[in-house]
Amino acid sequence: MKLAICGGPHTGKSALAEKLSELYSVPVVHTDDWIKDHSWSDVPDRVLEKLATLDGWIVEGTQAARVVRRMLNTPHPPSAAPLLDGVYWLEKTLSEVTEKHQSMAKGIATIFAGIRPVLAKASIPIFPGLPPSMFPPPPRRP
Repeated sequence: MKLAICGGPHTGKSALAEKLSELYSVPVVHTDDWIKDHSWSDVPDRVLEKLATLDGWIVEGTQAARVVRRMLNTPHPPSAAPLLDGVYWLEKTLSEVTEKHQSMAKGIATIFAGIRPVLAKASIPIFPGLPPSMFPPPPRRP
C-alpha cells in the first residue's frame, strides 16, 4: 500500500496516517520530520529517496503535496508499479490555527489544486477528508 495524506496544518494527517499504518502494516514517513535536517526545497527529494527503499508506505505532512508533485513529475517506466494507491486530501482544520498556519494551508491547497488533474489522469484516487472518528480504509485498487 502506497498512500499520501495531504493537507494543511491541524487537519488530522498524522492521526489518519497512524490509523492506516496499523491497518495496512506499513510505515509512516512524516515529511515534517525532515524539515529540521534539510532545507525546505530539499525535503521532497530526500523523502522520495526514503520511499524508494520501502515496499509500502504512507507519506504525510505539510510537505506531502510537494512530495506527490515531485513524484508525479518524475518519469517512470510504464511497466512500473503504480506510484500511489491513493491520496487523501484533508482540508478541514480540527483546531484553531494561527495566521501563519492559514497561509501555509492556502499554499498547500494551491499545490494540491495543481496536482489534482495529474492524479486524475493517472487514475490515482483522491479520498476526501473525513471526520477523525471515521478513518475508514481506502478502497482497494483493482
